[in-house]
Amino acid sequence: MEDKRKMTKCISGQSSMQEVLDCYPSAQRTLHKEYHIGGCSKCGFDVSDTLEAVLLSRKITDVDGVITKIKDADDIQRQMTISVEEVNKLMQSNENFHLIDVRETEEWSAANIEGSQLLTRELVKEMVTDWSKDEKIVFFCHTGNRSMEAASYFIEQGFTSVHSMDGGIDLWSRKIDPAVPQYKIDQFMGVVTV
Repeated sequence: MEDKRKMTKCISGQSSMQEVLDCYPSAQRTLHKEYHIGGCSKCGFDVSDTLEAVLLSRKITDVDGVITKIKDADDIQRQMTISVEEVNKLMQSNENFHLIDVRETEEWSAANIEGSQLLTRELVKEMVTDWSKDEKIVFFCHTGNRSMEAASYFIEQGFTSVHSMDGGIDLWSRKIDPAVPQYKIDQFMGVVTV
């Protein structure tokens, strides 16, 4: 399947927010982190709004600068992304790396990858204070969003070999190890295996 970024020549101020998000999936994370746009009800936007309209409503006039930040952040995110196949090869090769699960305890109980560690506050403290900054770390979650947040955080803490497993444990279950149960999160019932 051809990457949407290759099909889209570029985004502009006149691009709809849907076009921006389709072309650069990390754009919402970048906009929220850098400009407090799109992360909560107060700073939300309609996907039919243009990028320029969203920025101007927040008194941001440097549209080209924002587009550059979106593109740069997307490049960094793609460099941090690792496929489930690549993680499987790492595990098979016995290369030294840490496989860190950033999901909730209930999700961990429903399904986990053998050899992974559940990220706790204590582990975060240990990693930041005691681990070498060049430790190879692969984070994963259910589908890949939370693990990208964790990877970004550890990059900000000075770690240099940090990755987020694309597709998370859900894709791992479908492509690598079908013995790992698939699940969904129901807002009323919590974690439910499927």
